[in-house]
Amino acid sequence: MIQPSLCTLEEDIKLMKLYNKPELVRALYNVLKDANLLTGSITFKDLIPFDQRHHYFGVEALKQCIADTNIGPNSRVLNLGSGLGGPARYLAGTLSGPEGDCRVLAVELQDELHRAAAELTQRCNLNKSVHHMAGNFLEIGQHLHPGSYHAIVSWLTVLHIADRRELFS
Repeated sequence: MIQPSLCTLEEDIKLMKLYNKPELVRALYNVLKDANLLTGSITFKDLIPFDQRHHYFGVEALKQCIADTNIGPNSRVLNLGSGLGGPARYLAGTLSGPEGDCRVLAVELQDELHRAAAELTQRCNLNKSVHHMAGNFLEIGQHLHPGSYHAIVSWLTVLHIADRRELFS
């Protein structure tokens, strides 16, 4: 969930040492290999120990977000800076069922993270509920319809966007 009061950093995302780390994807594939999950069908629950480590408080942060934003079945969620897609898969996997599917548009700036996230989502058979898109949200966002999402969520990413006025408009 986005809390504008926390967004005061002026760093440019492309300069951050936190990002552009291809070893993040390699490390994920190594732990999946060790867990015998490197190939074949998997569930989003199989991935929780591996893909919820890249934001603070793991699944507890997601549960809090769901409670605070009333995201549920039939919600449409925009996930900014979706990384490896763990939060998007968790929302769709947890909140989809007979009463409807929670649908998530997961936008990631880094192509390598985007590709890995899309592959994992496909393997979890959640690709009808989670759509991954690679690109800069400030450029992609202008093509989205205002008010078409129940919630906009992000874990840490908004802290790296210098032009928050444009982001929150």
